[in-house]
Amino acid sequence: MENKTLIEFDIESVKKDFEIFLNQIHNEKILFTGKYGIGKTYFLKNFFEKNDRYECFHLFPINYQINDKCIDIIDLLKYDILIDLIDRDKGIFDTDENKNFFSFIKEHLNIKTVLRKTVSITEDISNIGKILGKSLKTMLEINERFQNYKKGNLTMKEDLEKSLKERNMIEDDVLSEFLASNIKRLKGEKKKSVLILDDLDRIDPENIFRLLNIFSAFFEKNESNKFGFDKIIIVADYSNLKSIFSHKYGGNTDFDGYIDKFYSTEPYYFNNNTAVIQSIDSLISSIKREDKNLSPALEDNGYIKYFIKYFFIQSLNNNLINLRRLLKTTKYQVSILRGGNYYSNIFNKNGGKENLIDISIIFLESIFDNKENLLSKIEMILKNKSRIGLEHRFPFNVYIETLLKILEYKIPTSNSSDDALYIESVYFKKKTYKVVYSNGPFSEIEMDSGNEEDLFLELIIKYINSGNYKKQSLYEYDRA
Repeated sequence: MENKTLIEFDIESVKKDFEIFLNQIHNEKILFTGKYGIGKTYFLKNFFEKNDRYECFHLFPINYQINDKCIDIIDLLKYDILIDLIDRDKGIFDTDENKNFFSFIKEHLNIKTVLRKTVSITEDISNIGKILGKSLKTMLEINERFQNYKKGNLTMKEDLEKSLKERNMIEDDVLSEFLASNIKRLKGEKKKSVLILDDLDRIDPENIFRLLNIFSAFFEKNESNKFGFDKIIIVADYSNLKSIFSHKYGGNTDFDGYIDKFYSTEPYYFNNNTAVIQSIDSLISSIKREDKNLSPALEDNGYIKYFIKYFFIQSLNNNLINLRRLLKTTKYQVSILRGGNYYSNIFNKNGGKENLIDISIIFLESIFDNKENLLSKIEMILKNKSRIGLEHRFPFNVYIETLLKILEYKIPTSNSSDDALYIESVYFKKKTYKVVYSNGPFSEIEMDSGNEEDLFLELIIKYINSGNYKKQSLYEYDRA
């Protein structure tokens, strides 16, 4: 069964908070930080695409394929911005002013030369889909226009000399000035120009600090951002940058003193957990599963849904999982939810709940990569769990009853303290759990108030350690 539901996250509260931060006076340089995979890129794209007060250039230096040490990442960045400008204004080189720059740009940054230097020589240039984060087609169009321009009356040298004389500039500043003047023209009087450098902590360390040094040095010299941008936003995990810096320059080097030169006020710590948690039901109902028989267990008050929803929320609150990993379950098929990986009589009266717990555990194991990682996450949740509100009161008691049966505990049928089942805690000193059946109209377990969640987690850990959740013949190859 293929799910095509688009998950929408309500990030309005985060948007308001960020806009206030963004528009603080003199806040020209921003370090936008958050854990990898938390949704930083999604948020920034959503924020600026739907906001007509900004002219935003969102670039990804991680896409630059630098195979030649002679190539400077700052030149590729300039070229990336140039292509973005041309994408927005196809007639950018048609004005008399910009024609004077056209010759210099093409003389020193020929498109095919750059492409040849930035990709493997074994690759056919005509087959490269994207380079520098932009389309090859656009670049080749520019190159064609350059070749046509060279056929004009003025020579390249005459054009360049005229441009430099008029602007009293050195050669290396011509492209930067060209970018700055056209970015200013493009944004007009009412907009602010924004440059976003995304995934900075995922590129080569040498290039990370090359970029940071160039931008911070320019600001200190000119008291404005390079290329004339009103705002420059570096997107990276602060802790990752610190680790990379320490590895490159030594643990005793002052990272805080270095990095605070880049941001104007303070880092912006992005956290969208609230928005993700509010949309967790939609996310779970969109998890890919081939067999439609599993849909009831993953929707509404489904047995699997409540099980994994609890662990998703606790994992988010304890920074044990990120949005990217959660969304993978809606894009790619998790093996245990594929048809044929469990008994066809999974919902029968005698074994339904037990099998659904097994499926839930194996599902979580795949999310966290392996059994050991899953166990460590559950142990962290047990020790640092947060209070979460779930509708209809999360049925800990129902799961506890099933887990006690699976683990072959005999639950007393009386609520007398003499007949109660006492289970000693593994993780809490001098703590025991008292469990009995209630005497009400419905047969359900009853225990000391406030202990259900702890016992539920401890029993899950015990069950996983037993290995029996994989011995229930869920997998086809286990039955062979």
